Amino acid sequence: MIRNKIKELSRLVLEGDDSLSLKNRLFLSTIVIGIFFSLLTSLTSIIISSSLITIIVAVTLFFLLTLLYYLVRFKKMFNPFIVPLIIVSFIGISIIWIFDGGINGSDLLVAYIIFILALIIVRDKSRKYFLALFIFLIVVIYLIQLYRPDLITGFASEKARWTDSIITAVYSACFVFLIIKFLLKNYELEKKRAEENEMKLRQSNADKDLFISILAHDLRNPFNTLLGISELLIEDIHTQDMAATEKQIDVLHTISKRTFDMLEDLLLWARSQSGKLDFKPVEIDFAKTCHESVENMRMVALSKKITLNCYASGSIHILADEDMLKVVIRNLISNAIKFTNPGGVIDIRTELISSTLTVIVSDNGVGISPETIMDLFDISKKTTSTGTSNEKGTGLGLLLCKEFVERHGGKIWVESVLGKGSDFKFTLPLTIP
Repeated sequence: MIRNKIKELSRLVLEGDDSLSLKNRLFLSTIVIGIFFSLLTSLTSIIISSSLITIIVAVTLFFLLTLLYYLVRFKKMFNPFIVPLIIVSFIGISIIWIFDGGINGSDLLVAYIIFILALIIVRDKSRKYFLALFIFLIVVIYLIQLYRPDLITGFASEKARWTDSIITAVYSACFVFLIIKFLLKNYELEKKRAEENEMKLRQSNADKDLFISILAHDLRNPFNTLLGISELLIEDIHTQDMAATEKQIDVLHTISKRTFDMLEDLLLWARSQSGKLDFKPVEIDFAKTCHESVENMRMVALSKKITLNCYASGSIHILADEDMLKVVIRNLISNAIKFTNPGGVIDIRTELISSTLTVIVSDNGVGISPETIMDLFDISKKTTSTGTSNEKGTGLGLLLCKEFVERHGGKIWVESVLGKGSDFKFTLPLTIP
């Protein structure tokens, strides 16, 4: 138990908590080091019989830093304590200087270290005030040592002075070593994070560029068709019969609706990627939401004589954004209808596993090949396939499903057998009604 605690403190000093920013990791490590050295200073002051004030200051710093460690480490409270800690450290060292033999090189080194940490941690606007405080304390202590040496408590003997100086020098060297070790380790950590972020940024930009090029290609075809049919209507509307005109208008309507769906999916995806799509999870009855989504898609299914069943029943409460959930269900049902032969069946089922709800949209359609499954949710490999009745898709539906499910903390995947059908599954968190 004790060994584990020592290992944890050692890791905390040398590496910090990965979940914190570099500034806060440095702050926390400094507190841990301060606790250790203030304890050693207290013991050393007692052993070499230093002045009572020196002992009291060292012991007080130890308990204050221990309390501060608890608040910072477990309560995640940083900002209220950064400035007071630095000020207390400056003043505490100043008191120890005055009542422990005046200024010497090793004590001054500790002050410089704290001062450097202050410049790293505090805000830019506060740095000039800490510089002024540091210079003021140095000047005051130096003047006291120069003009009022009687105010400085001397050592019992020259041996005690040398002992104190050597111990302080060792402490300071250890302090410098630990801080340098910490900075080197965290430099590597921050460098690795920066490289990962740069890689993600490059991939994101590449995906968006590819997406825009694919979108431009997908939009060009329907608009060319719209322009071509509209030109035919303008030229031949007075000469061709009503049946041919109705057929062309029907094609215009179908292509216009398909293009509108593509733009609507694009808008949703773009808002989600930019973080402008509000995510408002509330407690909802999944069965009710599912049945509403099924009813909205029933006419589309009936147009292909496909049976659409929703077996979600009872009181299943989940924590979800209802609008996003409806988009996910609608897209999965639409995808299933697209790749199911006329007369087929689409079922929506649910499974309660531990603290999550698994939703399954199952069809007995054409199925998906293993090679295609790997690329379904990858924007860089966005592909569209023609449905069983030559339906065209936008290719964005499954990308939206993945985006929205992951926003809920869930995951989405597909299990399929070519020629026998597919099961699209996704998970959502549960909440107690």
